[in-house]
Amino acid sequence: MKNHRNVLALLALAGMCIAAPMGAQGAGKAEKEDSGAEVSAQEPACEEIRCLVEMIQALRAEVDALKADRSQHVASLAATPSDVEAAAAAAAEQKRASEAEVAARVNEDALQPQPAAHGGSDSPPVQSMVDIERRVADLEHPRSLRYKGIQFTPGGYLAAEMLWRQHAENADIDSSYSGIPYPSSSVYYLTEYRATARQSRLSLMATGAVGSVGLKGYYEMDFQGAAPTANENQSNSYNLRQRQLYGEAAYKKWMFTGGQTWTLLTTNRKSIATGAEWNPAQIDAQYVVGYAFVRQMGIRVTRRLGDDRETLAFSVENPATLGVVVPTVGGVTPGPPVINGGPGTVFLGNGRNYSTNLAPDFLGKVAFDPAFGHFELKGVGRFFRDRVIGGSNNVAFGGGGGVAAIVPLLGGRVKLIGEMMVGSGIARYADSGIVDVSLQPNGNIATLGQLYGMAGIETQVTPKLMWYVYGGQEYQDRDSTGSGGYGDPSVNLGNATNCSGPDQNPNLQCMAQTKSLVQGMMGFWYTLHTGGYGAVKYGMQYTYTYKTAWRDATDVAPKTSNSMAFTSVRYYLP
Repeated sequence: MKNHRNVLALLALAGMCIAAPMGAQGAGKAEKEDSGAEVSAQEPACEEIRCLVEMIQALRAEVDALKADRSQHVASLAATPSDVEAAAAAAAEQKRASEAEVAARVNEDALQPQPAAHGGSDSPPVQSMVDIERRVADLEHPRSLRYKGIQFTPGGYLAAEMLWRQHAENADIDSSYSGIPYPSSSVYYLTEYRATARQSRLSLMATGAVGSVGLKGYYEMDFQGAAPTANENQSNSYNLRQRQLYGEAAYKKWMFTGGQTWTLLTTNRKSIATGAEWNPAQIDAQYVVGYAFVRQMGIRVTRRLGDDRETLAFSVENPATLGVVVPTVGGVTPGPPVINGGPGTVFLGNGRNYSTNLAPDFLGKVAFDPAFGHFELKGVGRFFRDRVIGGSNNVAFGGGGGVAAIVPLLGGRVKLIGEMMVGSGIARYADSGIVDVSLQPNGNIATLGQLYGMAGIETQVTPKLMWYVYGGQEYQDRDSTGSGGYGDPSVNLGNATNCSGPDQNPNLQCMAQTKSLVQGMMGFWYTLHTGGYGAVKYGMQYTYTYKTAWRDATDVAPKTSNSMAFTSVRYYLP
């Protein structure tokens, strides 16, 4: 109404301007007539033009005022958007936040990036805006589902992978490094190609709280189970394969974990926490020679110290003995048979032997997190037991310790990784898992010495391209008791006849006992697409592994090697 009144006033003013010259013109004529002077035609025209100009200027001022009012109104709408505008803005912000968040999650699962810190005391507004954008993104496209106060977060990836091996192992995407065939085997002369999706992985994490106690449950599975030959030596391999399944409670600086997860000996990226383990970025599901890992049932207690730069942890975990019985010498077993276990029954796979264990393995770790990296000291203690039939039980103790470090360089774009373990009877915690002990006919248990480790470099070349190179070795010592045990040069294992020469009789089994495995690998991952619906990555890898065995009574130490190539396309859930 105010605008309407202004327009009417302008119209009235215009009428007055038009009428005024006309009145002035009549009055002028009368005066001129009275005075007898001549009437001028120039003055009325000038007055009329001036009045029109003033009217136009007034109209322009009114239009400018209307524009200013509208600009203020639009600005107020931008400060307090309507539902439609808010949804559009949130959608745009969600897209940007989701792309960055998905990229970070993919790198952390497959390639293990270290998230950079944002903001600081000198930039709280920027950090606040980032937090708001993430909240809006979570509301529009939530990563988690909330049910009765519990947050459920799905994860994992779908994989389509291919492999090629120079010498066939008849293995899937997880190679058998200690099982590389010798030249006497027919499969040594056959290449192997395989395509598989079995490394596809699905997970579900549930988080919540009871008062000041934080709770977490986690389940992770894949499709690499192989019943009925499944076992508990390195990872639960029953169908569906239970990779991880545990519950956790955190209170202040304490954390309690129970269930199947990565062993405490596995190196962490930071602190000592489930979900923060460092895993090599390779495609081969058997990881890297020299990498310390097992996924097994355990109970763990973790305590952060001081300013959280030091962390202590202790766990008891499910044991398994990888042993070898003293072989036949000259066709005659030198003493009564020794047993350490037997075939599984009921719900254990009946295609494998299981050790009958005396006690759990005891593990400890201390981690340091200074500003320049992550460092660990760790150790394990183990019990071994066997029985001589008709005799008695025998017990032995084994254990060892190790170190690990992850050092970031160039702002985290390059990471140097290294770890090493040394001890006796700790081969089960090595990647290739050779043997822990040699079981003697007299019931003695000879724990075998092991030394293994690996090192690597991971480089984030570009935001989309990650490159890695790893190298590792596992050394298996011989039985030095002189009882004809593992690696004893007086024992005839048929190295000369059954392990050497091309295409031997397949009934002649090579019994050569592994001494050392050396491996090198390199590969890359490239992010093809990242968005709110997840990410797609492509990877390639080449691996070379060299295996040597101990000499036997024939004075022959067999050697073999294998070259392998892998490709992978993975779709990561957002």
